[in-house]
Amino acid sequence: AALAEDAALLEQRPRDTLAETESARLRERYGALGGAAPRELLAWLDGAWTFDPDCLTD
Repeated sequence: AALAEDAALLEQRPRDTLAETESARLRERYGALGGAAPRELLAWLDGAWTFDPDCLTD
């Protein structure tokens, strides 16, 4: 339910454009949940899976 409620924010906004208050709210919300999906979202907020444009060049 939490991911469904936050889907629009997470799909439309790059991580680096989230306000501190938005990031803090997401951390609080998903930090209180168990399971793989909340852990992955918290890792993403911490910078995991950062896109490196150098991977597109030869």
